[in-house]
Amino acid sequence: MINHLDRLFSTLYERCFESSEGPFTSIGNELINTFKLAAVSLWLDNPQVESAPSRIAFSYTRDISEITENDRSLALQILQSKETLSGTYSPMHYFALPLMGKHTNSSLILWSDNPFSMEFADLSVNLGERLAKLIDLVVGLNAPNMQRVSRELQATWFFQQQLMPNIQNVDQTSSIAYRVLPAHELGGDYLDILLYPGGSIGLTVADAMGKGVPGAFVMLVARTMFRMLAKDIDLPSKILYELNNQFISELTQLDSFVTQFFGIYQPKQGKLIYANAGHNLPLIWRKNESRVSVLTGRGIAIGGKENAEYESYSADLNKGDILIVFSDGLKEIKDHKNREFGIEGISQSLKKFQEYDAEGICDGLINTVMRQCDKQSDDMSFLVLKA
Repeated sequence: MINHLDRLFSTLYERCFESSEGPFTSIGNELINTFKLAAVSLWLDNPQVESAPSRIAFSYTRDISEITENDRSLALQILQSKETLSGTYSPMHYFALPLMGKHTNSSLILWSDNPFSMEFADLSVNLGERLAKLIDLVVGLNAPNMQRVSRELQATWFFQQQLMPNIQNVDQTSSIAYRVLPAHELGGDYLDILLYPGGSIGLTVADAMGKGVPGAFVMLVARTMFRMLAKDIDLPSKILYELNNQFISELTQLDSFVTQFFGIYQPKQGKLIYANAGHNLPLIWRKNESRVSVLTGRGIAIGGKENAEYESYSADLNKGDILIVFSDGLKEIKDHKNREFGIEGISQSLKKFQEYDAEGICDGLINTVMRQCDKQSDDMSFLVLKA
């Protein structure tokens, strides 16, 4: 069996640094093939935020949506206890390993339709030690990018806490999460989540022209004005109309503009009413159709024209459908060959992580971007809602 492990790791080292699917996904796929597993997940501890690990790989052979929440719960337990766990979440069997490296702490969770043998339990110690070293090596090669992300998270911590939306009181029939990663210490993107009487949820993502302090200044003013208007007006098109007229003089003086999407989601009806002021067209993963559709309909950017008219549109969201609203930074980030992540990259990520809740989808998407694209030149923000 040890010789079996030697062959496995010889293959893993080769695939990690040559495969186009990325090192962590390669690890998951190879473990599935070697041990005939149903699924494998790999979680990386976040040293800056307690109890907030990131899922860096999830490989599976079939629909296993029943283990989604248990998978995340196990990852947290392993990273906190640093002890191996095994057991059953009917009908699946799991074997969870802490991977304690010199520079990184992670957890490996293996899922199988059959019980894990005693022989595998004995093997797991060697497996865990060698995987920890491999992950240390892979992450170390990407250390500058990881350090940059860490610095940005620290620098924007106050703004995320004070200005970012609180999603704790969102209707539990829906799953909502978001990510914000500025290109500078201060960013020009903003997003917000509003809770209305009756259970409706307001969702907005906006992108102010300019980076750093100029973009952040426009963002702060735009967000404040938007919040004031959204309290008294319940139609997205009217809110954008008023925001444009009230903010256009300041934007003209600053030679700036703001693109913004705003929608009101009604969970009980499964309906989204929205308007768009020059922002990227959001995407919806349609579960029943296994495809991505585009939310069409777009008007002029905020600050582009006085008395600009905006139109409200509607879209149905069925159970399991996934809405993502994003800024330019996510779509336009490029890899080392100068290729944009693009709509295709976002769409493939929605398909790949469709079985997870909104938090899991955000984790998967941000790690896919970090793996493929190593240079961020624009603020990157996105909001995910899973019906």
